Amino acid sequence: MGTKADLIQADGTKAHGLGRDNDVNVVIGIGENNDKKLLACRVNVKWEEMRSEIEDKVNNPYLIADGERGIPSLIEKEDNFHSHRGLFAAGV
Repeated sequence: MGTKADLIQADGTKAHGLGRDNDVNVVIGIGENNDKKLLACRVNVKWEEMRSEIEDKVNNPYLIADGERGIPSLIEKEDNFHSHRGLFAAGV
């Protein structure tokens, strides 16, 4: 993807390790021509902390995510969030 992503998808999961569970958070960007690129993948890092990692890779994106707490902090327009059946959708 040569251009910045206009759409991002974010999701997290648990990975069970030796003696502790780990949070795995993934952000995928989708740009022109439906090109997809991994923008961030972090273990035991909060969504809020991942925002700076993707800021220069996105262009005022729409966000698609489930209702996981913290994901909306990936983009600024938190006041534009709409929730339907536990799914978040945000846009301009």
